[in-house]
Amino acid sequence: MDTWRYLQDEAATTAPSLSPTTEAEAIEGKDSEVLRNTLRIYGTLFAIMALIFSYVRRKYPNVYNLRGYVEDLKTHLADDQFGFLSWLWKLYFVSDSEFLEECGMDSLCFVRVLEFGFKLSVVGIVNAIWLMPIYATSESTEETRDVTDPIQKVSVANVPSESFRFLATVISAYIIFGFTMYNILKEFEWFILQRHTFLAKPYARNYAVYIQNIPHEYLSNAKLTEFFRQASAQDSLREVQLARKIPNLSKNVTKREALVAQLEHAINVEEVTGETPMTMTLLGERRNAITAHYEELNELNKEITTSIEKIELLQDGVTKEQIETLSPSDASVGASLLGSVQPGSIKPGTEVNIPESPAASAVPSEIGVRGAESIAEEQPLDSSTKKNLFMQGPNMLTKNLKSVSHNITSAIPTDQLKGVAGAAGGAMMGMLAGEEDGAPFNSAFVTFNSLQAAQASLQMLQYPEPFAMEVLEAPEPDDIFWQNVGRTHKELQLGQLFSFGLTSALCLFWTIPMITINTLSSIEGLRDVKHVGDFIDNNPWLVPIVTQLAPLLIVVAKIVLKIILERLSMLEGPISGSVVQASLFVKLAAFMLIQTFFVSAISGGLVSELSKMLEEPNLIVETLAQSLPGQSTFHTQILLVDTFLPLGLELLRVVPLAIAGVRRLVGPNLTEKERNTPFLGLSPITCPEEFGHADVLSGSVLYFMVFFVYSTIAPITCFFMGFCFLLMGACYRHQIIYVYPTVPDSGGKLWVKFISLLPMMMIMSQVILLGLLSLKLAFTSSTLMIPLIIITVLFNMYIRQMHFKMTEHLPCRIAIRQDLKNVSNNMDFTFLDGLYVQPELRDKEILPENSTVDREITIENGAFFGTPQNSVVDESEEHREDKDELASFAYTPSTINA
Repeated sequence: MDTWRYLQDEAATTAPSLSPTTEAEAIEGKDSEVLRNTLRIYGTLFAIMALIFSYVRRKYPNVYNLRGYVEDLKTHLADDQFGFLSWLWKLYFVSDSEFLEECGMDSLCFVRVLEFGFKLSVVGIVNAIWLMPIYATSESTEETRDVTDPIQKVSVANVPSESFRFLATVISAYIIFGFTMYNILKEFEWFILQRHTFLAKPYARNYAVYIQNIPHEYLSNAKLTEFFRQASAQDSLREVQLARKIPNLSKNVTKREALVAQLEHAINVEEVTGETPMTMTLLGERRNAITAHYEELNELNKEITTSIEKIELLQDGVTKEQIETLSPSDASVGASLLGSVQPGSIKPGTEVNIPESPAASAVPSEIGVRGAESIAEEQPLDSSTKKNLFMQGPNMLTKNLKSVSHNITSAIPTDQLKGVAGAAGGAMMGMLAGEEDGAPFNSAFVTFNSLQAAQASLQMLQYPEPFAMEVLEAPEPDDIFWQNVGRTHKELQLGQLFSFGLTSALCLFWTIPMITINTLSSIEGLRDVKHVGDFIDNNPWLVPIVTQLAPLLIVVAKIVLKIILERLSMLEGPISGSVVQASLFVKLAAFMLIQTFFVSAISGGLVSELSKMLEEPNLIVETLAQSLPGQSTFHTQILLVDTFLPLGLELLRVVPLAIAGVRRLVGPNLTEKERNTPFLGLSPITCPEEFGHADVLSGSVLYFMVFFVYSTIAPITCFFMGFCFLLMGACYRHQIIYVYPTVPDSGGKLWVKFISLLPMMMIMSQVILLGLLSLKLAFTSSTLMIPLIIITVLFNMYIRQMHFKMTEHLPCRIAIRQDLKNVSNNMDFTFLDGLYVQPELRDKEILPENSTVDREITIENGAFFGTPQNSVVDESEEHREDKDELASFAYTPSTINA
């Protein structure tokens, strides 16, 4: 929708003072001819693509119905694909509640915005029915004698100065903007209801908060737990997860992920092709690649397990200083404590059990499964297990040290902790304390069992210092940008400052490449090139072809702009993808408005016009009022092109198909999993990208601005806008329901930012109309426009008092009612456990998913051996039974080493 610069010169030639002298100029100068060519070329192209899509959408569900085909994306809305063309209107009958539940809040708000635009267009069309004859039947004067084009004759360009007919313009403005303000209030009623419904749903984000800029004295799970219990949560606090610096662990986890992928592929190669993959050692010897990868994976698993267990100790309140002061001399004390401590208190005679590790592809971490002050109750430990305690490897030992140290620190003063652990325990803790990982960030995630407690935490000031203990809404766990968790206040402020400065500079200098594109893609620009101008004049039939090719350059420029602005948004340190989308929307919307109505609409030399307006700001309204009436065809054409071309490509999924084709050529494809896994940033067709809410919604800002400006001065524009809104509504509904995943989802915050722009756009349009009427010497009409502007300003002030505030949080009354319902339904909150643990801390040990019983790993003197038998191609029922039997063996690399 950034194609608003397309054919700028053609729009300029529609001014009455310009008289084409050549056949090429005549073709270029007619508004009706330009629109006719646009519909003929791009309209026909879209119709062909839509027909092709209507045929292939049911024939290839693995491409065009991913949410009915891919297990992780499935929704019941995708079960019915409707008829060949009936999907265009039947998708409009999906209820808001279903759409919210299956497609997300942002998607529901986006299609609602398109519906709102269509409603406004319908009112504009009704206005146009009586307004266009008034303009068309205006008396001919010297001022309007050059207005001969049918499009211009039904606009204010055909109305002479001082005409009473401008009263009709004012009346239509009151109708349009009055209806818009009324519907904004109705939209607020709808959105507040949907927003509160969304915030009351059993989503993890609704029961969690994100804390940043935590004061130093609260940088521990226990202290944060106590703080929030005293502040608001009482017994509703479920879990506190203080983020920690883990650079070494992150590197090892990244290395392990790559190694597991290599190992799985090596196993697939052997299973599918029958050839054993080989690798070269540093000494130049050839080795079995699977054996080498298993050995390396075993070492990584042990190292990662040790690192995670250190973090577990730190999370339970054992400081590095305490770990370092633990003496290995008092083994008897440590042994007695090991068998006598129960969670929360020390009770003589109470024993704890050391659970076996499960045999699975991943051994989960303790972090996040247990709260800051509670450890799950365990069964008594028999004597044989006690005797072999220190033979269980670091996984078993530190799990017990974690439990013991937690209870010790909760019951014994710090100065009495010296000399408490046994010999092996002291040695282990000393090794753990030597790691660099573990320092706390100043950020944490806190989860609650109560909506009321979560909302109270969000809405209260938590600390008597600016920016300290700042509580924000938590994003969905899968949408978190963990690299930005823990950023300091200074880093965030500098990031926002840099982002704003660079965006402002880009907005100023973006005109340079766009003017270059316009020059190269316009007839006038090409005439300045030697020999090209003569060739075009001699072949005027080339004019419509050349002018219609110009949007392709604009589309490329739009893609580049989005990438740049997205990178600039990342400088702000966003905590999630939904925050990035919100920031990106504001930037893209600003580009739409500024570049369109303060740059492209200015006639003459850009630099000179900007210089004049900087010297005399009052010239802004006059300049726009002079240029905009002749730009209606220009903007209408751009929006038609930007509707037809991108929408057709979106329906056919041309770009994802091209990327999937390249990925299929260069990526591994031995198994179903490999074929459906991204490779080098190239995604298969079954892995759709996120829906670009910020991109498409910011593009709709331009549609609304064009409507507000031209609905009264060039009312024929309303017909085209209504068609665009209706078409986009059907096509984007299809893509959201059948293709795209529901994340990231800002929970409707994009709608709030969009609706906050509407009053500003309305006021801007009204001021431009006032300037136009003044230039036309319609003083009575100009005077009547002033009350409308005042009403709109007052309306803007009114909705900013409480309407936007009502969308921020869930009201206490609704939260309490939902909590009572949860209690009566015995709601299980275990789904919240461990969701906000850093990903690197979740899995201690990971094995290849395609490692089966036939490939049972035994480690003896560093050697792996096994006999693979169709573990990938065909896993028989007997093999699966053997795998289940092996689960009771509780395999881990550490226990096998022991």
